[in-house]
Amino acid sequence: MEPMANLTKEYFDKRLGDLATKDDLVHQTDELKAYTDEKVSELAVMVQRGFESLEKQLDVRKEVEDLKRQMKQVREALHIR
Repeated sequence: MEPMANLTKEYFDKRLGDLATKDDLVHQTDELKAYTDEKVSELAVMVQRGFESLEKQLDVRKEVEDLKRQMKQVREALHIR
């Protein structure tokens, strides 16, 4: 390591040259934003499909409840149970 007196701009440029530049970080940030937007969109589609599936299941439950109510009315009309 060089003595403190010998530290120069060139030395710092050489030692710090491998660090990311502001432009590098801006580019990486833009890529990360695009990636995040894509994944959020994919997740939104997955959630929507889940809700659609759940809605279909709930529709079937309503039909079953209607059928149960109708069966009860038939049993009462026929004096069964």
